[in-house]
Amino acid sequence: MDNYKPEAMFSFEDTYGHGKRLHFIKQSIEDYCQKNNKDKKNIKILDIGCGTGIGITFPIASLGYKIIGVDIDKNSIHYANKINIYPKADFVAGDLKDLMDLTDFDIIICSEVLEHVSNPEDFLMFLTTRIKSDGIIILTVPNGYSWFEFENFCYNKLAIKFLLKYLIKFYILPVNKNALPLITFNKNDKHIQRFSYNSLKDLLAKVELKITQQRKATLFGGPVSEALFWWCKPLLKLNNWLGNKSPYFLATDWYLILKRTNSFKIKSKT
Repeated sequence: MDNYKPEAMFSFEDTYGHGKRLHFIKQSIEDYCQKNNKDKKNIKILDIGCGTGIGITFPIASLGYKIIGVDIDKNSIHYANKINIYPKADFVAGDLKDLMDLTDFDIIICSEVLEHVSNPEDFLMFLTTRIKSDGIIILTVPNGYSWFEFENFCYNKLAIKFLLKYLIKFYILPVNKNALPLITFNKNDKHIQRFSYNSLKDLLAKVELKITQQRKATLFGGPVSEALFWWCKPLLKLNNWLGNKSPYFLATDWYLILKRTNSFKIKSKT
């Protein structure tokens, strides 16, 4: 995106559904404040795995919320601090487990992170120890068996990416001037987990987190779709609509709001 502005992210969309995801997060925060009769100036939000802050942290901060972005990648956090213009946005590099002062959050945003962690069960359990009793976790997770996975495989393994680069180089395809700026500097940022909708639900039940609201992302998406259709707004809208109408096992991504179950108890270390 040329001349990136965080507030402009709310009118941005691509085949990956970045705009749709951000609107879900924004609406979830607003609903939480209304339901719990809390002023947005008084709630505390954590964006775990925030990267450079461009995707979520800065847009949410632009709305006046106090938000802390945490990421294990020091280069991403250095960049986030460098471009940060929001007094209510802070960025910290490190593992959340080592940052003991970061606790009692009203909302934890965990967007496109779970697929990167080695032990999702322990990770989710730990997040529940950092939210207030009435707090929520906004979780977004990619479908490990969606169209995106097929398209990404073809793009990387069948040399399609070289064909697309050739077509762009010789002006047969338009250059994507509307692409997101770099959202992470972590070169090792790869998926090491793959979730189906049912396996994700089983995991959440195991860690005693209940789904209070859920939505679906797009039906199609990936590097090929983005190269071909980034410019066509009607197709992007159609893709979002198809995502809404598709069964959960076909959606490229799932958006969830989670709360502790009534039986949840924080397990103390001995």
